[in-house]
Amino acid sequence: MAEVVVWVCGLFLASFVCFAILLKWNEIIRYRRRGLPPGTMGWPLFGETAEFLKNGPDFMASKKARFGFLCYVIPKGWRIYVYLREINYDPSLYPEPFTFNPWRWLEKGMESSKYCFLFGAGSRLCPGKELGIVKVSMFLHYFVTQYRWEEVGEIKMLKFPRVEAQNGFH
Repeated sequence: MAEVVVWVCGLFLASFVCFAILLKWNEIIRYRRRGLPPGTMGWPLFGETAEFLKNGPDFMASKKARFGFLCYVIPKGWRIYVYLREINYDPSLYPEPFTFNPWRWLEKGMESSKYCFLFGAGSRLCPGKELGIVKVSMFLHYFVTQYRWEEVGEIKMLKFPRVEAQNGFH
């Protein structure tokens, strides 16, 4: 049954955001109990949680001609797989990238950062972005206020190819 819930959440949110949320469950509760006005932390909590996801924007390109990048030469015909999610873990762009801190989304206007690829970028920006944020904020609200989760066994989190609890939750 738990696996069905994970897949339903995965389809609903287009990723395995529920495991990323559960990873940071205690921090989310602490932020929710600060007595902030309703709706204040929807986007920051979503943004911060989504930063921990491993399955995200990426693309594969096939090169028609030989070209060089930094000290690498990419031969003609080779395919390049660009995994944009890893940019979220660069400490020069996101200070303390593995620390749960939703306030960073309010302080620096992270949503408008040129390094924020949560909903695509440029001409490939997701047209359902605002609706997605509203749906995820509603989901997070009910998930945080109506349910209680505990990890089974010792903490063993897998981080590739997606965030998941190896022993599960109950």
